[in-house]
Amino acid sequence: KLMSQTLSVLSLTKLKEHDEEEGLVWCTLLPYIKLLYLQPDRRRVDCEMTPTACSIVALSRDVILLCLHSALLREVHQSLLVKEKLVDYVVCLPWIVPSRSRPRARELV
Repeated sequence: KLMSQTLSVLSLTKLKEHDEEEGLVWCTLLPYIKLLYLQPDRRRVDCEMTPTACSIVALSRDVILLCLHSALLREVHQSLLVKEKLVDYVVCLPWIVPSRSRPRARELV
């Protein structure tokens, strides 16, 4: 619940400003994109995962989307996305992620 509350008050602008102040630049965006494309095994999710575990998976996806969105507000990361040939993967994210995460994924496009 605490993480959900934190996500609801985080500002993309503040995250971007913090990264710029600290001089933080991501070396690659590929691991984040890959994590968003991972689809859990439906049988495992249905049979073994508790509601809490499912919530953690969904929340983790939202955190990754938020971080990616924040990073892509900066030109240096937009250039990195193009350089790594990941633009098409970001454009397709709204169709890949579960419906709960789609609004945040659409913000990237």
